[in-house]
Amino acid sequence: MSPPDSSLEQTSSSHGEDAERQHRLDALRGLAEHAAPAPHPEAPAPAIPRPSLAPPAYRHRLTQRTRNRWLAGIAAALCVVVIAVVAVTRLAQPLARVSTTPRPTGPVVIRPTLDHMACPQDAAWSPDGTRVAVVGDNCGGPKQLNIYDAASGKLTAQTDLTAAAAQALQTFAPDSASRLIAGFHTPLWTKQYLFIPFEVFDNSATTAESVVPAVGLLAFNADGATPLQPAAGVVPNHSGPDAYVRWDMFGFNSPDTVTFAAALIGPAPSHTLFSTLPPSLAYQMNHFDQPGAYTPLSYRTPPPRDPGGPIGDPTGDTFVSIWQPGTLTYLTAIPGTSTPANIVVFDTSFAAAESPFLFTNLTFEGRLVPPDQPAPDANALGAAGLLAPWLPIRDSALAYVLTDVEHSAGPGVGPTAVAWRPDGARLAYQPGIAIGTSGGSSPRAHDVRIYDCHSGQVLVTLTPPLPAGTPITANNLLRWSPDGTKLLLLDRIAGEIVIWGRGQLPA
Repeated sequence: MSPPDSSLEQTSSSHGEDAERQHRLDALRGLAEHAAPAPHPEAPAPAIPRPSLAPPAYRHRLTQRTRNRWLAGIAAALCVVVIAVVAVTRLAQPLARVSTTPRPTGPVVIRPTLDHMACPQDAAWSPDGTRVAVVGDNCGGPKQLNIYDAASGKLTAQTDLTAAAAQALQTFAPDSASRLIAGFHTPLWTKQYLFIPFEVFDNSATTAESVVPAVGLLAFNADGATPLQPAAGVVPNHSGPDAYVRWDMFGFNSPDTVTFAAALIGPAPSHTLFSTLPPSLAYQMNHFDQPGAYTPLSYRTPPPRDPGGPIGDPTGDTFVSIWQPGTLTYLTAIPGTSTPANIVVFDTSFAAAESPFLFTNLTFEGRLVPPDQPAPDANALGAAGLLAPWLPIRDSALAYVLTDVEHSAGPGVGPTAVAWRPDGARLAYQPGIAIGTSGGSSPRAHDVRIYDCHSGQVLVTLTPPLPAGTPITANNLLRWSPDGTKLLLLDRIAGEIVIWGRGQLPA
């Protein structure tokens, strides 16, 4: 048993410890009311949600703004989709219209008179059909060459042909160049060069053989009208005007020697093509020595049936038929006699190229008998010098045209212009008009008709923009582009060039 003093001391000490413990508990309780206790080092910290500091009204506006932004984004996306659909639809519609209906635009009109060429005389397409070479003058004075863009009608190049030929003649004959004159012929535009052939005339000649003492050729690059050399070539003609002349020519920036040939065609009654060959329906030009003739024609023997088909491209095709752009003239009687003729004379003049040959000044004259007329007397034709070969009626379109030419013939009516498309399936025809009358004297007298060669049906009628009251002074020329997609009318009456293209011509 412990003494009493020790027990009291222990009891007092126990009460003191309890008071101290209670004091610490109260202190801890007070701290707990103001801050959370620190977590245990090994226990994960609990996620404490952060209350929003914004008042409830602001939080509502923020939620509404976010919703509006989403709605605006969706609306913008829908607008983009709608615009894309409309754009694709608009782009598709013109393509469909181009393939099914003609374009509403009119033809391209070129007025060379604005470029100091009031009297255009001939025209040639570039092989790709994008440009046109026009030869002419200002109704007198030097001959010139104009190059035009076929799509816009813009002049792209111009050169003086008379000056270029004079320089060549000076090199050829310096002592007699002053009395030599160049007469230009049909231009020929190949892939490499634009050729302008010319004959050399001597105005002081005393014999027929010396009237044409030489032939010449100007060569220009295919991109414009820059001569490749001043004297492109002048060759003496030692065999007379009916000679077939062949010569070698250098200086065209070509590594190979190129042989060029010129065919000089004499006056009636020869009427031969390539001079040394008989007149025929077609010619093959891939022989080294000379071209070969197919189906020779005669002025006495009825012609064989023409097989039709392509007419050939003179700018580089080995096959060329006689059905090149030309004119038709109706003769009611044999000239100088009262003997009825009732024939239509077909005339054409063109150039052709097929390496190593270049044929210049090719002319052909043949006679056609309209379907409702009997054949004229061959003896009477021969006696009158009309030895032009007897031609077949190539196609149904030509048969209809011959009837129209016969019925529209009259005093002063000029030749009609005809041109077959290179594939031989279409014929372009412009009726002749009486020389000296007004181009607007009869309704649509100046129209150009496009025929289907197989059926003879008129597929489309084209009206050139001929000013009313324009006097008729000469016949016109029709020229298809090499690919057959464009048709050119060299209108000598109005002194302008009209080009029809896709959407205006039948397929």
